[in-house]
Amino acid sequence: MTELIYQSSLPKTATGIAGLDGITGGGLPRGRTSLIEGSPGSGKTVLALQSPVYGREI
Repeated sequence: MTELIYQSSLPKTATGIAGLDGITGGGLPRGRTSLIEGSPGSGKTVLALQSPVYGREI
């Protein structure tokens, strides 16, 4: 599998979810609101429930 590497000038906060951090290039933008959207069954609720598990606000 090819590893994707994205570069961004925004400071990022790691979510602690390896796959998400890899896709987003290091985490979600620090100090900004991120909208998570998708069709039913795409995993939005599962992603939201990862926050208490990993002890971070994501």
